[in-house]
Amino acid sequence: MTKVDQEDKRPPSEIDEEDTLIGFMDDVNALISDDKETFDATAQDRIISMNNRAREKGGRMIDNIDRNDDQIVVTYQDGSKEYVERKAEDGTPLDAQTQSRKLWRLITNLEDSSYRKAIKLYEDEGGFRSSDREATREENRLFLTTQKAEDVLANKGMKPGDDGYEDALKIEIATQDKNVTEEEVAAIRRRVLKGKNIKSYSSLPSIGMKDGKLEKNNKSVIGFGEDGKTMKTGTELLEEKLGNSIRWNRDSVITKVLDDVLKLYLPKSLRPGAKVTYETNDNGDDLVIQYYDAKGELQEISKEVAPAGFFVNGNLRSSDLNDIIYDASKEILDQENARRSTRNKRGVSKEVIKFN
Repeated sequence: MTKVDQEDKRPPSEIDEEDTLIGFMDDVNALISDDKETFDATAQDRIISMNNRAREKGGRMIDNIDRNDDQIVVTYQDGSKEYVERKAEDGTPLDAQTQSRKLWRLITNLEDSSYRKAIKLYEDEGGFRSSDREATREENRLFLTTQKAEDVLANKGMKPGDDGYEDALKIEIATQDKNVTEEEVAAIRRRVLKGKNIKSYSSLPSIGMKDGKLEKNNKSVIGFGEDGKTMKTGTELLEEKLGNSIRWNRDSVITKVLDDVLKLYLPKSLRPGAKVTYETNDNGDDLVIQYYDAKGELQEISKEVAPAGFFVNGNLRSSDLNDIIYDASKEILDQENARRSTRNKRGVSKEVIKFN
């Protein structure tokens, strides 16, 4: 029986699980070993996936993944960082599998048992692409002249971080380059890490979120009451201005109060221009919420005013009206955070917009 025949008899769920683990490990390998284009595409895929998971289950959300000469750095939107070392203490490159262990946890959130299984499956598929290569003659020449220049400055009592050190180092490297022989360069055998230094950004930091969850719910205290001292919920604010049982009509007073409550549910950046109006259709009344997104473009959503059971004796309860406004704010945040997740996509501005 061939290997293919044996694999065909595995349960589909097992095949899917193994394919997923192999795919995850290939993503890890791409971030460690591959070129800029592959790194960027892979980083975007993993960042979006991990951030979607954080939104659903709570947790830190990634802002960017940075690969430099020494480390892969995962920076989170709360400012915290995780580091994956790319070199051993003696400066030699670590192999891709060694680098993969910590990176696996950071970009998959899977357990060690999954990692061990993925390693075995990935080796059966051909194994890791190398994370390093032989240094070129030009790289070895620069390495040697830099080493010699650093020794000269050290003998003069200068060390990295001193005023003028970097300028003096550049001058000394140029001096040493004139004296280095081709034989000295040819004698160097050195391996360097593959790949250019790259930073791939995620979505902009999510707005209206904290630790992957919405900062406010429909029972949160969101603003001061009329006394200017007591913080109140959306329902309480509506009750204070309109009463507990609201006779629904096209009164601008009502929509003005709804404007105020909606804005308190939204982040400060989305409040200017946010407006609640109404329209009538064959099914009844809808609240129409308009607001300007981060790019200054007008957006609009509609919410049904009176689903079955909302009216009591022809009036609308303040708590139900608050729920409609809160649900509208959630929909706005979902839309805006989805737009912010396209920060690195073609045709989308990468300008960092700061939100309060």
